[in-house]
Amino acid sequence: METEIRDAREADLDRILEIEQECFSGPEGLTRSQLRTLHRNRDAHFMVAKERDGGSVAGFAIHLMDETIARLITIDVSAAKRRNGIGRFLLRGAEERALRGGALKMVLEVRESNSAALALYKSAGYKPVGEIPNYYFYPVKGSRKAIAMEKKLRNR
Repeated sequence: METEIRDAREADLDRILEIEQECFSGPEGLTRSQLRTLHRNRDAHFMVAKERDGGSVAGFAIHLMDETIARLITIDVSAAKRRNGIGRFLLRGAEERALRGGALKMVLEVRESNSAALALYKSAGYKPVGEIPNYYFYPVKGSRKAIAMEKKLRNR
């Protein structure tokens, strides 16, 4: 099936919350209230990936924009749909949207133990620019550290 990206709708929020809870348990994940707030935020770009022929939402991405920097908040893909390129598709969609909005670069933070996400970002051209100790509330594999990464989207 062919996948499409579109803006998230209020009606998508229940499915988005399910995916968020699959990806991040406990206080690390976004709550329904936080998702709703981000969905209504004019500076937030909230998009979903879904099968073109009426399938359910398979994943979503959220990034925030300021004048020249886009900050990727999250990319989440349903467990049943992983390893099918949906995360990469959402990342490209977020980058394209950020470029259209005037961003010069995309920045993000990722848990140092999240090897799948690190591999995705590195393969897409993101470079580590620092480490943030104690970024996450709960340790995973003994660490709460995040890796800060960025990618130049265009020159001035």
